[in-house]
Amino acid sequence: MSKGFYDKVAKKFGGYGYGTGPRYKSEHPTGNPEKIFKKKLLGLSSKDKIALDIGCADGKFTL
Repeated sequence: MSKGFYDKVAKKFGGYGYGTGPRYKSEHPTGNPEKIFKKKLLGLSSKDKIALDIGCADGKFTL
């Protein structure tokens, strides 16, 4: 996405964030967040389960 896209989002919604800051903050200083998520997801999975991920980041645009 371009900077222009995010500028439009900020203009339409009055900024991006919640009040004075995010509700929560997650940091992964010792690892790649994508790999950590995949490991957690695979740890919870099994042949009889289905995972559906719809959305991004904090879920503001989730359907």
